[in-house]
Amino acid sequence: MRVSIAFLALLSLSANAAILGEKDDRIEMYELPAEWMPMAQGTISLSSTNEVVQVRNQWKTFTGGQKLSTNPEFRPLIHPKHRFAEQGQVSDCSGFLVSPDVMVTASHCLPENGDHSKLNYVLAVAGLGYASEASMKASPLMIDLAEENISKIETKVLYAGTPSVNSASDSDFAILKLKKPIFHVKPLALKLAFAGDYKTPLAILGHGMGLALKADLHGEVAQVTAPEHKLMLAFLDASNGNSGGPVFDPTTKGVVGILVTGGKDWIECDPIAGLESAPQYFCEAFRPTTVEQLEADKNVPRKLIKSFWQKYPSGVVTAWANRVLRVDQIAQKLTELGIPYSTSK
Repeated sequence: MRVSIAFLALLSLSANAAILGEKDDRIEMYELPAEWMPMAQGTISLSSTNEVVQVRNQWKTFTGGQKLSTNPEFRPLIHPKHRFAEQGQVSDCSGFLVSPDVMVTASHCLPENGDHSKLNYVLAVAGLGYASEASMKASPLMIDLAEENISKIETKVLYAGTPSVNSASDSDFAILKLKKPIFHVKPLALKLAFAGDYKTPLAILGHGMGLALKADLHGEVAQVTAPEHKLMLAFLDASNGNSGGPVFDPTTKGVVGILVTGGKDWIECDPIAGLESAPQYFCEAFRPTTVEQLEADKNVPRKLIKSFWQKYPSGVVTAWANRVLRVDQIAQKLTELGIPYSTSK
């Protein structure tokens, strides 16, 4: 997709996410290196009770036949050729365990009206992803779940900060207590005082687009971040549904923050050929990370290049970067609440 088209789409779209770099780096859970599996198991899916159901003696995800490309209520209509289009949506947000019965997510993942009494109808599912390529192809709309991986959320919210869906809140996180501890999963360790220059490696796990767990292990810091910063910018292949999910220092596997907002991702693309009544589909757009990438596209007006250099004199385009709430203030709140947590070096 040409950068010029992607840029023009920025003017009119508001969907969160960013496909950054030369390709989409997201991989399935079964494709993760072995050392990342404990992190995947500690990453949480927040799913409605009508998406995770008990069938006789088994728990399964259940989307009512709603594939990603045919669910217009909450998500864009994804083009049928999108590589995830056949998968079912099984999640609303992401999060992670900090102790067997306490999880962290984004505050904007909670009910907008502040009525937390209905949180009892949300399930926390650990390690919700495809176990193999064969299982994904055999049943992309349904995933078998072990009962030990499921726990409802207590209606009592231990902490909920200010959401950042339409603002740059530096407290968009929530701390929730599970009704049933998940003892077989190791809680994730926090990496405090993380500092990184531009292009410092990052990684993210979570449920972008509401799908089974996906990972991008090739993310980068988009702007120099220091320990005193509460928010940092990152180039990550993430999307709606990654909110609240853990962002890692790939070297130590420690959580450095949670995803709270993202750049704009979707652009309109062709409807089904020959069907006038067909809906307009959306396609993922490539977003440049540097002005040099814009310059390489001869179809981009030179005046536009000049304006980008004026706005981004360093040459790094942060317009489509994701905003990550660093984990330090989350750790501070956990300490205030008397909740133990582990740290990485």
